Amino acid sequence: VRRLNSLVGRAHASLYQTDTREWKGIRNFFVFEFPDVFRRRIYFFYAALAFMLLGAAVGYGIVAIDRHNINVLLPAGSQLHDSVQYWEKGDVVHQTQGGANAAMSAALMQNNITVSLVAFALGIAGGVFTFYSMFYNGAILGGMAALMTHVHQHKNFWPSILPHGVVELSETCFAGAAGLVLGWAVLMPGQLRRSDAIVGAARDSMKLILGGVALLIFAGLVEGFISHSMLPKPVKILFGISSGIALYSYLLLSGKNPVKAST
Repeated sequence: VRRLNSLVGRAHASLYQTDTREWKGIRNFFVFEFPDVFRRRIYFFYAALAFMLLGAAVGYGIVAIDRHNINVLLPAGSQLHDSVQYWEKGDVVHQTQGGANAAMSAALMQNNITVSLVAFALGIAGGVFTFYSMFYNGAILGGMAALMTHVHQHKNFWPSILPHGVVELSETCFAGAAGLVLGWAVLMPGQLRRSDAIVGAARDSMKLILGGVALLIFAGLVEGFISHSMLPKPVKILFGISSGIALYSYLLLSGKNPVKAST
């Protein structure tokens, strides 16, 4: 019992230590720590991305063979399945009041944050279920893309996906990377005790998750106010591409001289 209490205390101190200069700590986190941990753990990001792309290829293939196979990926009764008919008709742009857009954004943020936390938490099982989560999310996207090929709606699909999708799917891979970092520590603690390896991995994983939450807030606002808006399609596509360039420029180039900041 004493050893368990000691481990819990050490984990709590490592995970939840804070900088007394709160605003400076937040600034340092986003300027230095988040991009730094992304670069240090980038191979886990590549692994998550690879499984998502593999899932997209498989999803595209099975729906390309038979459009009704979309029901395998999106079972009847699921929220995404209910929206398929709108995508098939290309009826995905609309003009709504600001309050409705705000409510949509809040719901999307909540859903996406939940998905990210689940992908991270599943890493404790050695990363197996995190890989499955990445694969399944990719399969849904690939399946929807194949369905759009059947119904000739790519011209409406991508302008309504790219504005928020580049950042949102990137964050999904960040969450996957966070889960895989945790899973790797469980399976391969190296010369550390497994408990110590997990605590160290959890610190990096939580940084990826916390930084990702900010990105999901951005993606939710974009999806609620831009992706399905009446804006011209070229503007939406340009916005999505620009957001991706800005995100990876930030992650790969900023924070070259990390300083001690909040965790």
